[in-house]
Amino acid sequence: MEGELISILVMISRAIVGIVGVAAVLLAGGNLLTGGASITDPVMPFGLALGVLALGAALWTTAPERWRAVIVWLGLLAILAAMGVFIANFGQAAIRDVLIYFGVPAGIVLVAALTLAVARSRAGPLGSPKST
Repeated sequence: MEGELISILVMISRAIVGIVGVAAVLLAGGNLLTGGASITDPVMPFGLALGVLALGAALWTTAPERWRAVIVWLGLLAILAAMGVFIANFGQAAIRDVLIYFGVPAGIVLVAALTLAVARSRAGPLGSPKST
C-alpha cells in the first residue's frame, strides 16, 4: 500500500513538473515565433532551457542512464533557480497577493520538485550501474 502511494505521488509530481516544462516552452517559444520578444532578451533562451530541462526531469526521473540523471538534476535546479529569481524580483508586492498568486503554486511545484529529487536519489543519484 505504501509503495503504491509513493508511486502515485511521484506520478503526480512528474505531471506537475511536466506541465511547468510545457508551459515554459510554449510561452517562450511562442513569444519568439510571433515576434513578441527577441532572442537577445535573456528571459527567452532561459525560458526555453527551463522548459526543456523540466520536461527532461519529468520524463526521465528514474532513468538508469547517467546523462538522463544529469538532465533530471539540471531540470530540478532550473526550477529552483527560476523560483529564486522571481522571489528576488517581486519587490514591494502586497504579501497576500504574493501568497495567493505565487506562493501556493510555487509551493506545489517545490513539493513536486523535491519529490522528484527523492525519487531520483532512490533510483541512483547519477544513474544505476550497468548490470552485466
